[in-house]
Amino acid sequence: HVFFYLLLVYTTVEATTGTSQSAASKAVRLSLAAALGVWYWAFLVARSRTLRRDALYLVGAVGLWAPLIALDPVFLNLGFGVLAPFCLHDLRHGAAVVLVVTVGWIWQLTRGQGAVPWPAVAAVCVFAAGTLLSVAYMGTVVRQSQERQRLIEQLQATRAELAAAERQAGTLAERQRLARDLHDTLTQGFASVVLLLEAAEESLALGRPVERHIEQALRSARDNLAESRRVVWALRPRPLVEQPLP
Repeated sequence: HVFFYLLLVYTTVEATTGTSQSAASKAVRLSLAAALGVWYWAFLVARSRTLRRDALYLVGAVGLWAPLIALDPVFLNLGFGVLAPFCLHDLRHGAAVVLVVTVGWIWQLTRGQGAVPWPAVAAVCVFAAGTLLSVAYMGTVVRQSQERQRLIEQLQATRAELAAAERQAGTLAERQRLARDLHDTLTQGFASVVLLLEAAEESLALGRPVERHIEQALRSARDNLAESRRVVWALRPRPLVEQPLP
């Protein structure tokens, strides 16, 4: 953007400092140049770019740039600034812009000198080649940046999937641990109580004393209750264990 405005100021000063120009001609050139600067700012600097906005900018910019070229061919130099935002990322667009501006420069030099100034033409071609190399370099940098961004997004997605898989695996492992603890403690404890009570029931049917079976069943039930409390206590989060109730 700074390059565009510096180029706009330079070409405007060069086009309005001639002594043979009338005040009206200078005013028209200044007005068109100012309008082009405002148009550039409104569409490419102050607002976010979209495809529709870019197309509208091109229509207005070319509509202001063409009369400036008709008034003074020096405004051909503005082509690099007016169209630069659309050719820095694409070598084809950059080549088209460089070709148009280069042909305009050569035509301007030929018309001004009445013949083809080959040294000046060679200088213009060298400048055009350098510009194309710059556009190609910028396009390569942009493509590499986009590829790097795509790889970073893929890496982030892979990390998110890995974290989700690790969480799921941890959940399944915890469920298996709980099932194993319950089976090893509560289930076996209840099975022991049931067996002792069945033995007491059988002894009662045969007229035998059942106090020993009942005491063993009560003892097993109490042990099972204590073990169940231990299992539940082990599930409590550490902050709840270490901190008081308030």
